[in-house]
Amino acid sequence: MEYGATIWNPYMKGDIDKLERIQNRGLRFIKKNYRSRETGSITNMRRQLEMETLEERRHSLRLILIYKVVEGLVPALPADNFVIPARPKRTIKAKTYSNCETDNIIERQGINNTRGI
Repeated sequence: MEYGATIWNPYMKGDIDKLERIQNRGLRFIKKNYRSRETGSITNMRRQLEMETLEERRHSLRLILIYKVVEGLVPALPADNFVIPARPKRTIKAKTYSNCETDNIIERQGINNTRGI
């Protein structure tokens, strides 16, 4: 569930809740507690296993990735490795977009907060 989480990380509440429910089922399986439905039972199980929520772990992984990118610890492809055709072919029309709004993972995920790395 965490493989590639820094890239595919969900930001919609419904998707986050679905992933947390899967982890909660796993916690019940690990603790062999399939019947307890009392309030706070999952929180207590997580605390006993010293396990963070998936959302907290994904947040930590995003911060670690951004730190590695900023420090140059993540290998990145330089621009000269991309093949750019000299001119468009007859069948391919080059598309240009003007006034296109963009965002990035930092703005979308709100990583520029004050939580430590």
